[in-house]
Amino acid sequence: MPHKANDHIFEAIVNRGWFQTVPEDDWPSDLPSDNWRIVTDAQGRQALLYLVRFISGSKSGEPRRIPNEPTALPRLADLHRERGLSVGPFIALAEVSDATASPDVVSIRVWNVAGRLAPSSPRLRVADLSRPKFDSERQ
Repeated sequence: MPHKANDHIFEAIVNRGWFQTVPEDDWPSDLPSDNWRIVTDAQGRQALLYLVRFISGSKSGEPRRIPNEPTALPRLADLHRERGLSVGPFIALAEVSDATASPDVVSIRVWNVAGRLAPSSPRLRVADLSRPKFDSERQ
């Protein structure tokens, strides 16, 4: 089921100028869920962006591994390879205030995960991702 918070987070990413959106009519029909977006970078190259959100102040806090759905990274790698994309793919980790459709976006970090999508590791440890490419707290 689509979660409108993903649209809200994606809008915040575009408003920061990190990526530009590609019209939904140009998206492939096989994107697995509304956590996935097709974007263009500053050079106009298309890339895949996967959105992960967590609730600020929740007991579990920031996820230790992303994404939460264990088959997402292999699918991300497959779609990236099938499309022959030359940049990315990217993962955006967004901290939000609540689970509503339009939460306050507390922070967003985006990593370029090219070369980190090993089939043997269906999840990435946040601690291993080093500095993000984009960071709303840093910029």
